Amino acid sequence: MKINIAYPTNASQKSFEIKTKEEQRLYGKKINDQFDGALISPELAGSVVQIVGGNDYQGVPMTAAQATTKRIRLLLSKGDVGYRCRRRGVRRRKTVRGSIVSNEILVLNVVLVRPAEGKTVEGLTDVVKEKTHLPRRDRKLRAMFGIPEEEDTVSYIHRIIRENDENAVLPKIKITGVVSEERKQKIAKRRAEKEAKKKALLAEKAEYETKYGIKL
Repeated sequence: MKINIAYPTNASQKSFEIKTKEEQRLYGKKINDQFDGALISPELAGSVVQIVGGNDYQGVPMTAAQATTKRIRLLLSKGDVGYRCRRRGVRRRKTVRGSIVSNEILVLNVVLVRPAEGKTVEGLTDVVKEKTHLPRRDRKLRAMFGIPEEEDTVSYIHRIIRENDENAVLPKIKITGVVSEERKQKIAKRRAEKEAKKKALLAEKAEYETKYGIKL
C-alpha cells in the first residue's frame, strides 16, 4: 500500500510504501479517524495523522458518506467525491468505495495533524514550500498587504512587487468579493430602512400599551 501524507502547515507532502503485513494494522480504520503515525512508519512515531481519503487498485475513490469496505453505486451531484459535474444540476450514478480501509485499498491519503515534539520528518516537517498563488478574495488580499480602503487592490500589489524587483512578472489576479461604492450605498440604505421600520414598530407597540393599559 502507498501512503501519501500531507502537512498543510508547510504545504509539503511525502509518500511511504508499506508492506502487506504493516498495512494490516490500518484495516478497519475509517476516513477522519486519527491514530499514531507509528502505524505507518517509525519516522512518524509520536505524531498524530488523520485519514482523508484513498482509492483502490482500479482508482475508485473512497467516500466518507458510506461506512463499508465494499464498492457501491451512488447517485452523485456536484461536490460529491467521485463525480466532476460538467453541467449545472446534472447528477450521475457512479461507483465509489466505502470509507473503511481494507486489503483492496491501494493508495491511502492522510494528513499530519500534529507532529511529534522535538522530532522532524525529513522531506515533510523540515521543508516549507512557498504559496504558488495569491488569494483571490479582496478582503484577504487587503489584510495580507495592508491595503488602505481608498487604494485599488491590484494596482497596489503590482506597485509593491515592482518596488522590490523591477523585472518581476506581475501576477494576474482575478479578485472576487469586491464591494463597490454602489453596493455600499445599497447596504447602508437597507440598514437605515430596517432601523426605521424597527423604531416605527416600537413606537406603535408603546402607543398600543399606553392606550389599552396592556404590557406586551
